[in-house]
Amino acid sequence: MAKDIFEGLGMFGLSSYEIKVYKALLIKGPQNSTDIVKNSGIPQPRVYDVVNNLARKGLIESSQIGKRRIFRAVPVKNALSDRIAEMSALLDELDKVVREEAKNSRINTPYIWLIQNTEKIIERMKELITGAKYEVILSLRRENLEKISELLNEKAILGITIAVVIFPDTGKDLISDLNPKIVIKRRDGVASEVLIADRSKGIINVDNGTKTNYGLYFEEDEIIHILNYYFYHTIWLPSKYITDFTNSNTRKISTAWLTCEAVSSYKNKGMEVTAKLRLETGGLEKVVSGQISRVSVVPGFRHTFYLKSRKREISIGGKTARFEDARLLYGVLNARLKH
Repeated sequence: MAKDIFEGLGMFGLSSYEIKVYKALLIKGPQNSTDIVKNSGIPQPRVYDVVNNLARKGLIESSQIGKRRIFRAVPVKNALSDRIAEMSALLDELDKVVREEAKNSRINTPYIWLIQNTEKIIERMKELITGAKYEVILSLRRENLEKISELLNEKAILGITIAVVIFPDTGKDLISDLNPKIVIKRRDGVASEVLIADRSKGIINVDNGTKTNYGLYFEEDEIIHILNYYFYHTIWLPSKYITDFTNSNTRKISTAWLTCEAVSSYKNKGMEVTAKLRLETGGLEKVVSGQISRVSVVPGFRHTFYLKSRKREISIGGKTARFEDARLLYGVLNARLKH
């Protein structure tokens, strides 16, 4: 038998008898106690307890007509809107408290998840791409790139920076199907399939050549840092550009090395770059705007770019930012030809 949708009112604290009475009044209209017993099926001795409880909860109203007391239901949306608002406020407050408590907790539990089989790995990749707000960095074989190419195009249209490394199995036909704003590099040999979204979540597909391949999903900051380092040196750096960052004058970013790559691309085309960035310095976060004057890259050691803001030049780095004034959190680059 199909579940009665009215049973869902139990989440608002209604008992089974209260649900039956409220349902009868909603559907059949105002009734006296005798009619309620007949139409709801609850025992006669319980009827007044139930209607009084419903009245206290604001779900029904009553009026006296002669010697008879008549009850009627308050419409569902009117009766429950305040409760829904209270529950929504409670959820927001709970979410805020949990995030604050987790931030202040001394216990740091790595979030690592094993994903078995390629289809589930692709589904998780799609989730990360869909949720990305700034950038998606990835490397994929053709067969898997085809499965997510449409989603990548959609995110590129929305202004998310997509930087993909393809392997020799990807031909010009698939490349031409990708949005021109997508940054594409080709690696001569096949490497691991990796996806990093907003430098906060990542997946590596560990393909062992069998049908039981698996993926590792991370939200642990230190492991994302290692994965990011691996991607840059092992996959990105040995690859050659097919399309670079200059196919779009605006780029959202959250990774220092990708920012350096983008700025270098623009400057090589004679463009100047301004930025609005959220940075962390001295344990505090702040938004800074200005012109990016130069970059300094020492592979394996540092990726630094310099922002001129209010006659002061700020050096900005990635996660560790050991040598810089500030650490990049996220931001937007804007490029234009020099006048």
